[in-house]
Amino acid sequence: MAGPAHSQDLAPFDGGWHRVANQSDEPRLQSIDAALAELSWVTRTMASPILRRTTVPPERYVFRVDESGIALGERDRPPRPLRTDGGERRFDSDNGPVTTSSRHLSDAIETRWQTDQAHGSNTFRLEDDGATLVVETVLQITAISGIEPIRYETRFERTPAVSSPPQ
Repeated sequence: MAGPAHSQDLAPFDGGWHRVANQSDEPRLQSIDAALAELSWVTRTMASPILRRTTVPPERYVFRVDESGIALGERDRPPRPLRTDGGERRFDSDNGPVTTSSRHLSDAIETRWQTDQAHGSNTFRLEDDGATLVVETVLQITAISGIEPIRYETRFERTPAVSSPPQ
């Protein structure tokens, strides 16, 4: 799919999304604990705080959809174009090289990433009301053997548009 039709399919994602207030972190933390359960106490004690800190979902996402496609931003980073055809992109991050790819599924956008220490995906799905974005995160640590995948969902609400003050 290309051009305007593609943009139309992605249009429901367009805009800002903020994390649902008072959302429990317990499912994410339980998933981390379960993923580390088979490790030694020492390794669990070292890995758990790092994973608890680095898997905190962003407070916001921003999708920008136009005739050229879709871009995604998170936290305070500006939106970066996504190739939704599954093609790979490579870039350097603070933690080393990252390879990413994205696909537009019939009802979602899936982004995948890989580093030399881990790989994972985020699947962005809109609920039927179009006002709730559900992000399913799957993370597999590869730097340490014996860690099971970490899986959790985070819910976001559409950020209301800011109207211009009257003139």
